[in-house]
Amino acid sequence: MDNMTTLCNNLDVEGGCITPLQIFPGLKRTELIKLPSLEMCAENIVGEPCDSFVKFPMLEVLRIENCPKLASIPLIPIVSV
Repeated sequence: MDNMTTLCNNLDVEGGCITPLQIFPGLKRTELIKLPSLEMCAENIVGEPCDSFVKFPMLEVLRIENCPKLASIPLIPIVSV
């Protein structure tokens, strides 16, 4: 997974979209650990970042470690760290 740059790519979302997408609507916990190339969580079909249009409504725990290139994360509710 050292070369992974995006968690969700090729989303059918264009720049004008204002409705958040629920990619993993039931996800409660996620850990992003030792992903040195990870830059963004989501990108649209033309390769543009679209993290601001993605949300995880049930997420309770988010752990991010050693992801030096990660510049943004999607919309998330209040989580414990």
